[in-house]
Amino acid sequence: MSGSQRTAAHTLLHSALSSQGYLKATGIMVMEDILRETELALGQDPKVVSMVRDPELYFFTIFGRPSRDTAWGWRVEGHHLSLHFSSVTGELVATTPMFLGSNPAVLSHGPHAGLSLLAAEVGIARELLSSFDTGQRGQAIISATAPGDIVTGNSRTASLEKMAGLSASSMTGEQRALLIRLIQEYATNLRPDLANAQLDRIQTSGGEKLHFAWAGSIEAGNPHYYRIHSPMLLIEYDNTQNNANHIHTVYRDLVNDFGVDILRRHYEQSGHHD
Repeated sequence: MSGSQRTAAHTLLHSALSSQGYLKATGIMVMEDILRETELALGQDPKVVSMVRDPELYFFTIFGRPSRDTAWGWRVEGHHLSLHFSSVTGELVATTPMFLGSNPAVLSHGPHAGLSLLAAEVGIARELLSSFDTGQRGQAIISATAPGDIVTGNSRTASLEKMAGLSASSMTGEQRALLIRLIQEYATNLRPDLANAQLDRIQTSGGEKLHFAWAGSIEAGNPHYYRIHSPMLLIEYDNTQNNANHIHTVYRDLVNDFGVDILRRHYEQSGHHD
């Protein structure tokens, strides 16, 4: 892209994200410079490293023609970043899947040592886990071993066989508030009106149906995983790779990922089926 095109691309990205979300997304891009330096220092092939570790190796794709009258969508895709947005009649109506990752999870050296782009995602989760009594923790921890990555991977349709872990209905009021605060950390990567729409749907669809599950070590610095699951929501967080210093997260709307539900109804009501 030219300089003006890059500016327009970032303006588009910022239009759908909050300041928090935009800083995370662009921080993930910048992290490619740090990852390149790390891999070169480890003696990896400079040609290969330079090809794949590049903060400009992120792709903006537009589906359909941007319009206030027709359905269209756009995507931002690259290493550790995958964002999807769908629009119907001029309004954004679908904002997932949303994948964010960070390698390293915490910088251990250099002028930015200690920087952690996704620190809140695990900090709040650990606070929630530590608030459970023995019986609650026994239900919440579903495995002593964390899976090697997010369970649903990059499947077109996310699906898990059953709810697992501790249900929100079995939590105290303070614990449920922490659970909602954790969900908010993901949802508020979106601009406020989009985040509030997601949070309202979660609450009105039965917040008591939410489940929190943890797998792996409860000690910081060791491989760990958690997920939040309800009939309409799935959040997964995994930090197991690179000595538990490599995070993958995904936020998915199990009803309207990629705008499937709202777009289907739009085409049914508009009579456009091609």
